[in-house]
Amino acid sequence: VESLSNKGVVFATDLSADSKSALLTYEGDGGTEHWVGFHNFFVITRYNRSSMYALAAYQLGQEIAMKVAADAG
Repeated sequence: VESLSNKGVVFATDLSADSKSALLTYEGDGGTEHWVGFHNFFVITRYNRSSMYALAAYQLGQEIAMKVAADAG
């Protein structure tokens, strides 16, 4: 986390400065997208080594969480 911050990457996290993170860059429908991956992101890649798979799993989880929250509220 600290090394990315020192390189000028701006993101919000409560993780400690020595937590593992990596800057990921993808070409999306709207152009270049930059994501920061943390430990759990890389845990997903143990099942399938593709970072695109891990990103899709993350995004699907976020959509499900938003739907559950909307239905609960």
